[in-house]
Amino acid sequence: MSYDYGTGFALWRGMVEMIVAATTMAVMGLTALNAVHGGLVAGRLARHIARRHSHLGLGLWVPTFGAVADLRIWLGTWRSILGSRDPAVVAIRLDARLVVTRYLYVALTSQTWAMAVTTIAPNLA
Repeated sequence: MSYDYGTGFALWRGMVEMIVAATTMAVMGLTALNAVHGGLVAGRLARHIARRHSHLGLGLWVPTFGAVADLRIWLGTWRSILGSRDPAVVAIRLDARLVVTRYLYVALTSQTWAMAVTTIAPNLA
C-alpha cells in the first residue's frame, strides 16, 4: 500500500484509474441503454402517428416550407399531436421525459464524479 501525499487518503496503485475506468464503463452502458430507449420511444411515436394521423402523410416528417405560414402550420400540427390528451401520446411524452431526465442525470453525476476525483487525487486526474 502506498500513500498519496497532500490529500490524506490512502491510495493503492491504480485505485483511482480503476475507479475512473469502472465509472466510465457504467456511464457508457447507461448512455447506450438510454439511447436504445430513446430510439424505442421515437419508434412508438412514429407508429402512433402513422396509425392515427395517416392523413398528414410524409409532409409531417419531411416538410417543405414555401412561406413562414407553412412553418407555423407545421409547428401547429406537431403541437396538436404532441399536446393531445390521448393516453398513448401521454405515455410517449412520459417516456420521452424519462429519457431526457436520465441523460441529464448521468451527464451531471459523471461530471460531479470527475470533479470529486480531481479534488481527491489532483496529480492522477
